[in-house]
Amino acid sequence: MMKKKLAMLLTAAAIGCAMTPALSTEAAWNVDGAGWWYTHPDGSYTTNSWEWVNGAWYHFDGTGYMQTGWQWIDGAWYYMDGSGAMLTGWQVIDGSWYYLNGNGSMAANQWVGNYYVDGSGRMAANTWIGNYYVGGDGCWIPGYGAAQWIADNHGWWYRHSDGGYTRNGWEQIDGQWYLFDGSGYMLTGWQNVGGTWYYLHGNGVMAANQWIGSYYVNGSGAMMTNTWTPDGYWVNESGVWTPQWHDAVYDDKWVVDKEAWTERKPVIVQHTHAICYCGFDLTAAYLKKYGEDAFVGHWNNGYNEQYTEFLWDVTTHECPKNHPGFKSSNVTYPYITDYEIVNHPEEGHWEKVLVSEGYWK
Repeated sequence: MMKKKLAMLLTAAAIGCAMTPALSTEAAWNVDGAGWWYTHPDGSYTTNSWEWVNGAWYHFDGTGYMQTGWQWIDGAWYYMDGSGAMLTGWQVIDGSWYYLNGNGSMAANQWVGNYYVDGSGRMAANTWIGNYYVGGDGCWIPGYGAAQWIADNHGWWYRHSDGGYTRNGWEQIDGQWYLFDGSGYMLTGWQNVGGTWYYLHGNGVMAANQWIGSYYVNGSGAMMTNTWTPDGYWVNESGVWTPQWHDAVYDDKWVVDKEAWTERKPVIVQHTHAICYCGFDLTAAYLKKYGEDAFVGHWNNGYNEQYTEFLWDVTTHECPKNHPGFKSSNVTYPYITDYEIVNHPEEGHWEKVLVSEGYWK
């Protein structure tokens, strides 16, 4: 190529000498079968280097020909379009976006504003860059990195803050339980997990402590079988509500026959009366004179000093014969020695009363 260029230059020089024209002082682009090169006013041209020509940078190879397309130059990639001009900024090359720095070098493995270019220089799209997510247009979506629900053509899934997600299992989110399949998508409706049936509402939330049609799920979400539900219904071995007869319910009720009452009750002691041999009842005469409570507070036979004097002093009683003392056998009589308060409890009996009639439930 260099020989061809040199030959062309010598030929031109020979012709010029023969015609004796004035020497050209203008730089110019030249082309041959190998490509384009740029000659200076003195006829020289640039090799293995950059040159600023008419407002654009061009790179020429070792033989002086202008380069195009991707070129690895001094440890970096550059791109020159079909005219040879070096490109900068965002460029679509072969259907992909690239970012070329102000000096023309290709950016790689870095953020360019809200966009990210990978190791090949291509702009990333629809993917995670660490904890950041770029959409289909390559632009970072703020907040997308936080744990959140995401919907696509297959359903809903829950992305964790690290980009992971639950598969084939339960996860509690904002206080509610959700079940995810092997691909990480949220499940709904009746689902059998380890031999136990659970029901997930349309929004994925696990049902608990409620009826789902004729079935009841408990606090753990498990469908109940062969048992009574908390609200008193029977579910069979398949979990289906089965009406059962409930017997009438009775209770015991206390019926009062007599209210509680208080009694002042005399304390009666049997006392042997002193009888005069003429038959006169000296003790009765004493009680008549001093009252029926005369012996209250004294020991059982009622003897005291006053009583003794009464019996032997003929002036104190009314024996018809004025006989002192008692000379005949004594007679035993009851008399009151004190009073006691007796509290009698309420009296009554128990009766069976109907609380509720028998019924089907």
